[in-house]
Amino acid sequence: MTNGDWIRSMNDDELAAWLHNLCQFESEKDEEWWISMIDKQDKQVEIRDSYEDLKNWLGEEN
Repeated sequence: MTNGDWIRSMNDDELAAWLHNLCQFESEKDEEWWISMIDKQDKQVEIRDSYEDLKNWLGEEN
């Protein structure tokens, strides 16, 4: 199951909680925007906030 499959399988309560816990922040050292989220294993994941990085994360197996 990919990360995208996992998100698509969420019910409304799970999706609302997951979206509520998304956090966007700017790195102090390189001033690029990052997204912090909790993955299926309840681990924090930080990925660069770009279309390609988000698309790649959605396609990763979890």
